[in-house]
This record gives sequence, structure tokens and C-alpha cells, in this order.
Amino acid sequence: MADYGIKVSIPTVDVKIASPENCTIHSGYPNIKIKTEASPAHFATLDYSFTSDPANGTLTLFTKAHGYSYISMAIVYVDDLQFTPNRFTVLPEYFVYDGNGYQKLWYDVDSTNLYIKYSVTNNPSGTHVNVNGFDFKFKYYIFVDKD
Repeated sequence: MADYGIKVSIPTVDVKIASPENCTIHSGYPNIKIKTEASPAHFATLDYSFTSDPANGTLTLFTKAHGYSYISMAIVYVDDLQFTPNRFTVLPEYFVYDGNGYQKLWYDVDSTNLYIKYSVTNNPSGTHVNVNGFDFKFKYYIFVDKD
């Protein structure tokens, strides 16, 4: 490739000779984009508090319309305010297991919406961690895949 633009190579690779595959950033390729003026907003911070203990199964915590007719790319972070406050973890999946069943946070995107979901699976004795009163903070970004 021509000697122009911006490149950041992965550790141990000389940036002067790094191929695109060995770069974390390479300006010879398109970057992901966010429509900052989009309505509804394509990025936000959301708070969620459990006001009861969900039954065994899946619960949709948030649904955000993105306004595209295709499945867009997104990224969602979660801050578990009970155990690791002020430290966001990247979804797609965040698991909690303490011997009382599995609990999972994840997100999904279809051609209309971004969904942030929670599910719980009871342990063999039929119990799980009671999340009543647990607080979570989410950050989401919905990216424009097409112009």
C-alpha cells in the first residue's frame, strides 16, 4: 500500500512494515460511524433497577428503535453496580453464577431494534440468585453500516 494515512500496529509488529491484518487501526479502510443527530439517539447511558425477582426465563430490559431496515452493528457495555461499580464490561454476554443458577445479560439487534436482555436459569434445586433491588447501568452505541 502507499505510504500515507494512519496505522497503529499490534504489539511486536513494526508499524512501518505492518500489513492491514497486523494493525488495530488502518486508515486505508472505512471506520465505523454513529449518527450523532439521529432520532432516537444512537448512543446513550441507561439505568435499570430490578423491582422484583424475575421468574425463570428471559426478560427484555430495553428496546431501542434504530430506524434502519437492516441489522446494524452495535456495542453495549454493562456496569454491575453491586459487585464492580464504575467498571463497564462489554456485552454480548455477562454471566453470573454463584451456585444458585445462571444469570445472563446480553443484547440482540434485528432490522428494527436493539434489545438488552436478561435471563435466568434455575439450578437443579429450582432456585437462583434473587436480583430484586440490583442496579445496572448500560451504555449502548448503534453504528451506521450503510451510508
